[in-house]
Formats: sequence, structure tokens, C-alpha cells
Amino acid sequence: MYADMAWITLSGSVTWSSSVLYILLISFLGSATPDYVPTGGIHLSDRGLYNPDQPTFTETDRNITAGPGDRAVLKCRVEHLGTKTVTWRKRSEAHPLTIGLFTFVGDTRISVDFNQRTNEWSLIIQDVKPTDEGLYECQISTKQENLPSYEVKLNVKTVQVLGTDYVELGSQIQLMCNATGKPTPPHDVEWYKDDKKINSDAQTGILITKKIETKVLISVLVIKRSKVSDNGLYICRSSNRDSGHIKVHVLNVSTNNVKRGTASGKRLMASTGNSACRITCGSLHFLLTMIISISWILQGLSVQAGHQNQSLKQR
Repeated sequence: MYADMAWITLSGSVTWSSSVLYILLISFLGSATPDYVPTGGIHLSDRGLYNPDQPTFTETDRNITAGPGDRAVLKCRVEHLGTKTVTWRKRSEAHPLTIGLFTFVGDTRISVDFNQRTNEWSLIIQDVKPTDEGLYECQISTKQENLPSYEVKLNVKTVQVLGTDYVELGSQIQLMCNATGKPTPPHDVEWYKDDKKINSDAQTGILITKKIETKVLISVLVIKRSKVSDNGLYICRSSNRDSGHIKVHVLNVSTNNVKRGTASGKRLMASTGNSACRITCGSLHFLLTMIISISWILQGLSVQAGHQNQSLKQR
């Protein structure tokens, strides 16, 4: 009877211990192993346990938009890269753009950067052109026939609006719209303010001009004397359905306000400078007085100590 009870107790202990180990194992795997590993990793349902040494891609922005002349940065974050190499290439081209930290093409606008803290391999394109638009692949060099890759789309805006976004009331507003094409410029562009079309109007002082220069359609919008109602969002929209915009703020500046370069502004700067000088000079004067006082005290102590030494020698 005691033997049977002992066997039951032992069996129960083993069963309980196995259950605890199973629960701990499942908990560990559940917390340490994701259900899905991005491209380059291993799917649990296919190959069992996840291999932490396998290079994997971590999600970054896959859709980048830049305007002509801008600087575009395409990021690819790779974990557990090990001794393997990261390569950037444009899908429409056969040869790679970068291999590791080296640029493989003669285009000086293209470079690569690696951030060791974030494990990000960034493809950098300076002075973006419309022809740079496309799908780019960040690949990991392996012995596999199909290289693991991470895709990033670069969108190049064909319309860019330039101008002064802050103007004083009554001054001129001048905005310029540059519309490029792929490969030819659009047939036309139109100006809108707060979704309302703008037309040239001599009576209100609005002038719109257009011209083509080196495959770029340029349109200039001029408002001779700005009003408060000219505040708003100005949009240049091309016939290719692309658009650019700029927010214009018309400032109602009072003559009593202090502006940089005015006499009142200079007086304010001079007054502020004098106040700062009084504070700084007073502090320096106090510090200098303290140093001189301490120096006198130390000199007096030194003289007194010399007299005492002479008295002891005479004795």
C-alpha cells in the first residue's frame, strides 16, 4: 500500500514537473520567438524554432517621396547580419548601386551610410532627379539563388513650388512653380488658392506667366500688393495630376513693433547689452575684489610667519 502511494506520489511529481517545464518552455518560446519573421527570417510553422543568427529585416518606411533637387534617404534595417554583406540596387537596373560601404557606380550623387546603433543601411541620393524614381532593393548576400531583399519605393515629385512664405501686408507675393516631366514636361499648370483657381487679373494686381526651359515648365504667380485675404495655401497643379504647394502668411506689421535693423530695435539691443554688461561687470568687479583681499591676507600671514621664524632663531 505504501509502495503504491509512493509510486502515485512520484508519478504525480513527475507529471507536475513535466507540466511546469512544458508551460515554461511554451512561455519562453512565445515571448522570445515572434509568430512571423520578416523576409530573410524563418517562419515557425515551416521550420520549427526560429534561428536568431539568421539575418532579418526590420520594418522601416517603404515609401519615400522627394522633390527634384532634394536629398533622398532610403533605409534598410538588418538584424543579425554577421559576416554577410548588404547590397543596394535599383530593380530596373542589373548592376548594384552599393556593396557594403562601397559605391559601385560612377554617379557621385549616390552613397551609402551605416548606423551601427540602429543597424540601418541607408542609400543616399543627392540632387534627386525624376529618373531616380522607382523601386529599390536592399539585399543580403547569401549562397541562396534567390537573395533575401527589402523593397523601398522612391517617388519623385514632378512639381515644386518655391517662394517667400512670410510677407508683410502690402508687399509683393511672388511664387514660382517648376514642373518637370518623365521624360517631357506637362502641357500646362494651374494655380489654386484654398482649392479655388487663380487667374491673371490686372485690376487686382495678379499676374501669371509661363515658359519652358530645358524640359521644365516654369510658371510664376505675382500678387503686386498683398492683402490679409491673401493668406492661405497656394497649389500649383500640373496636367499630369501632380502638384506642389506652399503656405503663405501675410503679416500685419504695426509701425510700433520692433523689427531687426530699425532704430528702435538697435536701441533695444543696446539697452539689453548695457544691462548684461552691468550684471557681468559687477560680478567681475566683486570677484576681483575678493581675489585681491585674499592675496593681501595671505601676504600678511606670510610676513607674520617670517617674523616668528626670526624670533625663534634669535632665541
